[in-house]
Amino acid sequence: MTANKGTVLTVGEGANLNMLRVAPIDNIDAVSTFYKIPKYLQDEDIKKGDQVAFLSFADGTGVILAKM
Repeated sequence: MTANKGTVLTVGEGANLNMLRVAPIDNIDAVSTFYKIPKYLQDEDIKKGDQVAFLSFADGTGVILAKM
């Protein structure tokens, strides 16, 4: 498990509605799979270009922790 700060690259739609794709600030080319936005952040209006804190797991999944 790795905690990181990154930039939102894609905001999910349809089946991925409450999901984001992010890239670490220090490696913008390391694009994640879609990471889950927990319920407590779903009203935060997170959009492309925003900075977020997130956790990445070894299996490629992850979760958004906070909007920065």
